[in-house]
Amino acid sequence: MASYIIRLDDAAEKRDISKWNQIEQMLDAYAVKPLAGVIPCCMDPEMEHYEKDACFWEKVRSWEKKGWTIAMHGYRHVYDSMDGGLNPVQNKSEFAGHPLEVQKKKIRQGIAVFRQHGIEPSVFFAPSHTFDHNTLEALKQESAIRIISDTAANSIYKYRDFWFVPQQSGRARRLPFQISTFCYHPNNMQEQDFVKLEKFIQTNRNSFLGFEELDFTCSTGKTIFDYVAGQGYFLFRKFRESGRKAAMVKLINKVKEAGFCNTVTGSVKRVYYELLCRKYRFDRWHISPYELRKYIQAAAGCINKGGGIPHRVIDIGCGLGELLRHVRAEDRIGYDAEVQVIRAAKRLDRTKKITFRQGRFNKTFSLGSIQADYLVTLNFTHGKPETYWKEIYHKQLSENDIRCVIVDVFPRKDGQYHLNWNHILPAGYQRMERLGPFPGKKYLEVYEKKQ
Repeated sequence: MASYIIRLDDAAEKRDISKWNQIEQMLDAYAVKPLAGVIPCCMDPEMEHYEKDACFWEKVRSWEKKGWTIAMHGYRHVYDSMDGGLNPVQNKSEFAGHPLEVQKKKIRQGIAVFRQHGIEPSVFFAPSHTFDHNTLEALKQESAIRIISDTAANSIYKYRDFWFVPQQSGRARRLPFQISTFCYHPNNMQEQDFVKLEKFIQTNRNSFLGFEELDFTCSTGKTIFDYVAGQGYFLFRKFRESGRKAAMVKLINKVKEAGFCNTVTGSVKRVYYELLCRKYRFDRWHISPYELRKYIQAAAGCINKGGGIPHRVIDIGCGLGELLRHVRAEDRIGYDAEVQVIRAAKRLDRTKKITFRQGRFNKTFSLGSIQADYLVTLNFTHGKPETYWKEIYHKQLSENDIRCVIVDVFPRKDGQYHLNWNHILPAGYQRMERLGPFPGKKYLEVYEKKQ
């Protein structure tokens, strides 16, 4: 049976006292014990116009005494970062994106305010739902808090020694989850919001739980369903915020671009890769699957279209090995600068026939004087000028016997170079094919060494 939790955000000395009293009286009438998010040192300019409650901390202690769970809702409730962190509901944050020491100071000073008033918060949730790994580490080092109220999931799960109680909606309604948290901001509630909430509580009274009634003993990590729920939630938000018509056009274009079957398969794989990303902690850039990247499909098609099977294919910046798993070759070797993504790629290689190695394509990089039919270098060269790459490619192609090189070309943009590969590669290489355009006006070029 589904269970519901009420969460109240933005309790502070300056707040709409009458609305907070109204929500308190309603919840008391039905014996619903909410999670109350208290801002310990509120400096949010949007709350300055409210009347200051001189007895605020006495009120918080009275909430706690009658069974409400008190949560630390940030520190000052002031946004000083544009980072969405681990739960990018918004692109603004008080915590996400800041160094660990900065976040530790905020947590430490916030906890000190609570303790000054005789309160030990047991739960944390950040303003605008945005936090990152440093936030968790700061909480671990500076507080006893091990419960987070946030993220979209089916039920309670554990991650990095913290229990996450999912928070999926800003209003009370039936949802297909085992546990649903409804987040209300009493300061901003209108009369109709109170009426609708009370009606939902009356209809579903036996389904409401307080935090003290939650079972944290049997929770495990996120399930595939949790990841699907999370991705679906963020997709829905984008759909809603960008406008239904515009979002539908974008979805239709994506299906046209990738094909229906590839869109479905790629979306499922992306959810799984998101799980791997959380486990191995590699860059999220790598989670885009083969089925949703037309240029990778084109590169694989170029390699596979020949009459025979290539002897060796080398992919620099291989990520999770999406290209290598889709090409035919006697020997397939992938390099990537991130050791974490190499570990995940090895896990995905069920055949164990692909060699994955850590390595950064620079002046000290060495392939070890080998022979290969294809050297693929995509997605990382456009951040530096031709002069930088010319020395590196000349070194690699002189030390190794490489028949073909596959590279990419991007349009000229701020911080992005439009590379002319005829100026970079040795004179012995001739462009044989140009593939594209692909999304972002990207092209692939295939160069072959003259005999």
